[in-house]
Amino acid sequence: MEGGWFPIKDIDDPSVDDIAKFAITRNNKENNSALKLQTVVSGESQVVCGIIFRLIIDVSEGDDGDIKTYEAEVYQPPWRDNPLVLNYFKLIN
Repeated sequence: MEGGWFPIKDIDDPSVDDIAKFAITRNNKENNSALKLQTVVSGESQVVCGIIFRLIIDVSEGDDGDIKTYEAEVYQPPWRDNPLVLNYFKLIN
């Protein structure tokens, strides 16, 4: 169903991790940082022309960095050969 936001049922699905890792990698390139994924806390998706994923993720900086929580929004176009797009990546705590 298009339009509404719905919780991601299986937050442990490897494809959800892949989307979170994409968001972190893109943020790291744009901001010259070294964030690493710790865990996907929660997420929701919205079907539009493609799918928008909004994830709450715990990340650390470097090997012994403190864990911080970010919100990332990633757009997945309807055709698999089109690249993912990071809409935003922001610190929430």
